[in-house]
Amino acid sequence: MTILYFSDIKILGDPNKTTSQYFWSQMNGIEEKMLYDAEDAIAEHILGFYDINLDKLALDYTNYFTYIDSNNDKSKIAKRGHNKQKRDDLRQFSLGLVTSKELAIPLCSYVYEGNITDVSAFPKYLDLFRTRIGHYTDATDITLIYDNGSVSKKNLLELKSREPQYHYVCAFSLSCYKELLDIFLSE
Repeated sequence: MTILYFSDIKILGDPNKTTSQYFWSQMNGIEEKMLYDAEDAIAEHILGFYDINLDKLALDYTNYFTYIDSNNDKSKIAKRGHNKQKRDDLRQFSLGLVTSKELAIPLCSYVYEGNITDVSAFPKYLDLFRTRIGHYTDATDITLIYDNGSVSKKNLLELKSREPQYHYVCAFSLSCYKELLDIFLSE
């Protein structure tokens, strides 16, 4: 593997091409699969170098609002949606990320439209996750840990119906199980 340091890069040709617009224009040649392949190669290399246990993996989602103009139709992923910053007036994109529990090493990510809820993205992400994580670990023998943003009866049934089944730990809303609030912690 060749490691390239920014200090080793020499500007070739026209120095006027070192603009942010030139950089973004080059991004048109990068496809989603290329990003997944690069991310998987980096994760595999890290896992080959360090002894990191992958029996427990954490999944979390977040979103990022942008200042992309509403009339700009170039971005297919930036959509209006709800976010914690209460910036529903801005377009956003969302990111699902799986990390190792040990050392929180990012293993695979999934960027999706900002108007799709986490609970809706969960089933699609499970398929992608199983395929990608299977490149460097036994995806059948892990425990997936995720928060209540992905919890629904449909998603729990989806997890249980898949072969082989995942082990999982998830958060849930106490409003679903109000009787738990009446149990003393000592019990």
